[in-house]
Amino acid sequence: MADVLSGSAEPAAKRQRKAAVAGLSEATCDLLRTETLHLAAVDGVLLGASGPFNHAPCALLPFPLQASLFHEALALAPAFNRIVDRVSRDLSWLVPTVSTTVAHDPFTSRLLTLLTTIRDEVGTAEGASQPLQLSINRSDYMIDEKDDASAGRKRSLLQVELNTISASFVSLAAKMSSLHTHLLSRLKDEGTDGVGSDLEECLKAILPADANASSTYANLD
Repeated sequence: MADVLSGSAEPAAKRQRKAAVAGLSEATCDLLRTETLHLAAVDGVLLGASGPFNHAPCALLPFPLQASLFHEALALAPAFNRIVDRVSRDLSWLVPTVSTTVAHDPFTSRLLTLLTTIRDEVGTAEGASQPLQLSINRSDYMIDEKDDASAGRKRSLLQVELNTISASFVSLAAKMSSLHTHLLSRLKDEGTDGVGSDLEECLKAILPADANASSTYANLD
């Protein structure tokens, strides 16, 4: 915790620039920053396997997102998940398609090597021996904003990428949501209105799925 809290020492000029950008007073920014450092340390929102530890990168306040865009992203998720599942099973298409990128992407190259090794050894002691797949996906979006002659400023979702190895972000998103909800409550105490969001529903859905997959795999013949 000391490693995290020691990060509170920062030049006043830099803090003032941050306050100006956020539209908040320097005192309020200092309050939020101190609260963030303490909550990150207590709640495990940290980076560093063996220390020194630092808090995970985050904003003092959540980005305001229209409810309609949030629900649009939720509605798109099942379709994207089905696409990922079907593509992952179609190796005759996936392998030659991904092969065009591996010369410039060592991470993808290693994944492709693992995939082809298992594929070529199916039926052997070293090959794939069970049919189970658990997919935990995360779509990253940016908000595109354009002028519309009839509707004024129009916002829409633009997908940046779809991550298929994203288990840690489920917990991180829930912890960040809890942190921001707390910070917004402190802003309310300071006379500023704020409404938080609860992302713990993600944990409620994924943790049972993870536990079920693990239990089923352990009981395979």
